[in-house]
Amino acid sequence: DIVEKNLLPALPQQLREHISLICGDMFEVDCSAFDLLLVNGTGLSEELFSRLLDKLHNECSPGTRIMSLSLPIKSHQFVELPDSGSHFRMSWGTCRVFLYEKR
Repeated sequence: DIVEKNLLPALPQQLREHISLICGDMFEVDCSAFDLLLVNGTGLSEELFSRLLDKLHNECSPGTRIMSLSLPIKSHQFVELPDSGSHFRMSWGTCRVFLYEKR
């Protein structure tokens, strides 16, 4: 709610019309209609990240793009995009951002 109230108004109107922010259990949200997903993998256990990847394999359509913070996606179903793995400064420190597209 705080993110939606503070982030969306700061974006251009034409961009706001195409963005949905969902706060909920990531295993209960259907990802099949999404074009772009942000996965904040920072702090996720290997088991939890593996479960999430299984979900993304099953639900994402070809062409879906995924930004994964801190953790790379090691799967033949996702193509790593140029500039993937670059370091970015976040409010909490620096992390690598990995970019993928589903085959």
